[in-house]
Amino acid sequence: MELSILHLIQRFATPLLDNVFLAITVLGEPVAILLPILVIYYCYNKKMGLFLAFSSLTSQGVNTGIKALVGRARPIGQPGVRSLRTQTAGGSSMPSGHTQGAVTLLYSIYKFIKQKSMLAVAVVIGVAVALSRLYLGLHWPTDVVAGFLLAVLVSEVCYRLFITTKRPWLLFAAAAAALFLLAWPTKGSAAFYKLAGAFVGLAAGAWFEDAAVRFTCETSLLKKLARVLLGLLLLWLLDWGLSLVFPQTAVGGALRYGTMVFAAVGFIPLLFKKLSL
Repeated sequence: MELSILHLIQRFATPLLDNVFLAITVLGEPVAILLPILVIYYCYNKKMGLFLAFSSLTSQGVNTGIKALVGRARPIGQPGVRSLRTQTAGGSSMPSGHTQGAVTLLYSIYKFIKQKSMLAVAVVIGVAVALSRLYLGLHWPTDVVAGFLLAVLVSEVCYRLFITTKRPWLLFAAAAAALFLLAWPTKGSAAFYKLAGAFVGLAAGAWFEDAAVRFTCETSLLKKLARVLLGLLLLWLLDWGLSLVFPQTAVGGALRYGTMVFAAVGFIPLLFKKLSL
């Protein structure tokens, strides 16, 4: 049944649609999720930025855990299935990480700002990303449905947890501890260590920013642009430098991700204040 659905979708394949869906699928990739979070955190609303980081990291953890437990093979190589951009098809198939990541970000924005137009955007883009994964022959239909539903569920739970705490960094620290406990017995241990490290960095960065920085998002449009460009440049340089320093191991990944998230949340905003941005 699911193979037949893929065959049906791919019957409409053309070079133009190839390019359209190759572009759409990027909306579910890490850079497309990280960039809006940084822009919102640096330029629009700090609290919202922290919430989006929390929900996105939590969603990634849930996705990684289910992939490791289910271990479903992708449709790549199935008779009559054409697969494009296979470099984005890491790990097992269920659930779709691209669909879950995109919907988590957009639905979480909707939960925070409470605007129905944002809900419509989340649904439209979420469906488009899901369809792109099917058109590109990288997921089964039930993978993208599961990813979509999990994104909504995770976003709802994260929102309720986030709005009930006065110290978000404690929530982030608890998530890091849970991920470290889950890391070693699973096949996704390296990914879990990276996520746990990211949560440690998020907790430390949120605490440091609240205790010692307290920057404001209220500044000129030109300075907001400068913040985003400077932040991205520093994070790129830091990522390059840390890749040379830390070993390519699970623990090295945790240290690298933790350092980068701490810099993004705590240290780079301190530079904004020092530079009067």
